[in-house]
Amino acid sequence: MAELNHLTDEDVWNLFRNGRQQAITELFRRHYRVLYSYGMKFSRNENLTKDSIQEIFLELWHKRDTVPAVY
Repeated sequence: MAELNHLTDEDVWNLFRNGRQQAITELFRRHYRVLYSYGMKFSRNENLTKDSIQEIFLELWHKRDTVPAVY
């Protein structure tokens, strides 16, 4: 992932939209902790929170052709 870690979130997002699998992995790596902390405010079930985050990223990957670009 070192090749993507110097890019902005916007650049990585747009690479993800274009189907670059390493980009969604990088987005996951960058934002997992914040999403986990946020999810734990709603449910103290760690497994549910982790599974929910994975489901979000899986859904994003499947719908990458329809998510908007960021600038």
